[in-house]
Amino acid sequence: MRIGIGTTKIEPTVCHGNIDGIGVYVQNLLHYYKKLQLDVLPISYPPLIGQHKTTSFCLPYSLATLAALTPLKSLLNHPLEKKIDLFHATDYLIPRFSQIPVVATLHDAIMLKHPEWCNPHLRKIKNFLIKHSIQWATHIIAISQTMVPELVNYWGVDENKISVVYQGISDGWFEKIIPAKQKKILDKFHLQENFILAVGTLQPRKNFIRIIQAYDALPEHLQKKHKLVLVGKEGWQSHDTLNEIKKIVSKNKAIWLQYVTLEELRVLYQSAKLFLFPSLSEGFGAPLLEAFASGIPVVTSHLSCLPEIAGKAAYLVDPFDTIEIKKAIYTLLTNPELCEELVKQGQCRVRQFTLQKCAEETIKVYQKVISAWNS
Repeated sequence: MRIGIGTTKIEPTVCHGNIDGIGVYVQNLLHYYKKLQLDVLPISYPPLIGQHKTTSFCLPYSLATLAALTPLKSLLNHPLEKKIDLFHATDYLIPRFSQIPVVATLHDAIMLKHPEWCNPHLRKIKNFLIKHSIQWATHIIAISQTMVPELVNYWGVDENKISVVYQGISDGWFEKIIPAKQKKILDKFHLQENFILAVGTLQPRKNFIRIIQAYDALPEHLQKKHKLVLVGKEGWQSHDTLNEIKKIVSKNKAIWLQYVTLEELRVLYQSAKLFLFPSLSEGFGAPLLEAFASGIPVVTSHLSCLPEIAGKAAYLVDPFDTIEIKKAIYTLLTNPELCEELVKQGQCRVRQFTLQKCAEETIKVYQKVISAWNS
């Protein structure tokens, strides 16, 4: 069994060194496939300008998708079909094959469910291409149970074609950073331990504005003891969020780190007193697992897939209620017994989401699909 796997999201000419959540998912699969000695061929869509180092499709995604709607569809990817038994589209860039099956991982339906949160630039065309290309997938992988009805209702996927495979977290998140390295990185950012941490791209659904407002409403003595640290680059519709960040930073109550390395991020998690992730919508919510593995208590949303992933290991809030978020922060900052219990629950919960389990269950989907295709 030789598997072609989509690697566009980790190509340097596409991501420019900034790997997003989907890119991490791809890297993790490749890492474990190598461990499991699976025969894998990385395949990416080429950019309009420049070249990829890996095997690539003959055309950029948008052009290839349009061509796949024409009589050229049977010839478009024929050379690649001879090299693999199945293709796994790890993102929304789903190719059309005629001789082999395609498995596609769909991470969420946010662009259709909440178009107001997405970049409007060519949005209608992008959604049209994705919605059509999804029909070319033989089977769909959803990354949480919560996503299944959304994929059915918004993307029009047949529920019988969906398997749920949870993502995993790398072993590195469990490794304790040595004190000297921790101090060096904290000194770099002029930080001391026990701050309150929030991580995510600055965009409406990450809910940074309410995080800031909830923090700003805390008693002054708690703010002095626990600074707010915001980590994330600018995203779409981040103007209002940036204004709130500037205000709270100007009061010397918070700092904003636009970009940190993976090692620096691990230090921030391990040095934090509390992690805030009251997102309005997620397909999976990997930062929850990162916080659990790092041994810090978590405040998260009761919406979307987040209760499914968190289980009983986090303090759940209504993400639209700033007062409730503030109450959660205050409660955890003043209740060490509850914090200790949540940390204990988190350490148990995160062990259920391993990369090995994710990789092995994904391979089982491949085997099932290939068997059905050949029968």
